[in-house]
Amino acid sequence: MFLGRNSVFSSKVLELSDKFIDISKDGMWFVKFYAPWCAYCSRLEPVWAHVAQGLYSTPIKVAKVDCTRFPAVATHFQVRAYPTIIFIKGSNMHIYNGERVKEDMVNYAMRMAQPPIQKVSYADSIGNLKEIHEIFFGYIGEHNGILWETYSIQAMKYQPHNWFYSMSHELVKNELKPPNETSVFVYKEDDIYYFEVTPENLQDKNALNVSMDKWVHSERFGFYPKISRSNINELLDIEKYLVITVVSENKLNEITQTEKDFKDMVEEIIRYS
Repeated sequence: MFLGRNSVFSSKVLELSDKFIDISKDGMWFVKFYAPWCAYCSRLEPVWAHVAQGLYSTPIKVAKVDCTRFPAVATHFQVRAYPTIIFIKGSNMHIYNGERVKEDMVNYAMRMAQPPIQKVSYADSIGNLKEIHEIFFGYIGEHNGILWETYSIQAMKYQPHNWFYSMSHELVKNELKPPNETSVFVYKEDDIYYFEVTPENLQDKNALNVSMDKWVHSERFGFYPKISRSNINELLDIEKYLVITVVSENKLNEITQTEKDFKDMVEEIIRYS
């Protein structure tokens, strides 16, 4: 299954063969499917080595497979373009469509390695979540009923993009001040925003699912997200007005102070409009 190892950096990236098909359901895998002639694959190579370093102390195995040498693997995983990055957990496979930068890919893999919804058991954990996540979703209440079922569906759908948690009303009633015993919220931009549930929605499971789906899809972005090739179509689909500012970044993704001031001004207008 393992062919070899290259350098000190890439030694943590496992080279796979066609035998991977037989053991792919064992454990968790983050795999890059590539072709040697692919320029995008070559460009990703050093980043992928850093991803392996970032996940080295986790149960996630970071690997790559040369699909020109092992076309059966590409066929088995329905790879149609290079590079294709897939997270594999048991019998579940998820294609990574985010930005090909270390931080985003490591966070994605760490998120996909967890259950779709993680339970919060201690009150001080809320403060920790606010520190480590710019955006996360939460469910408050008992794990039953139509709201919980709908939230669970959305958590499974949007797990590749965001973190989802659940907590009891008693645990957070003083800090978060939920409007009801059972509520759904999103934390972003240092504030809490609750999903509005109508009496009509609680009587119609399909209507509630559609409504929460639109809300999660819209609220999973910050007020001032950076547009990229991986999210532009999703941003255009959130049914909100978009104000786009164009700035010039250098190779370190930095902008001039003048452009930063302009960006901050636009962000303030958006935040308080």
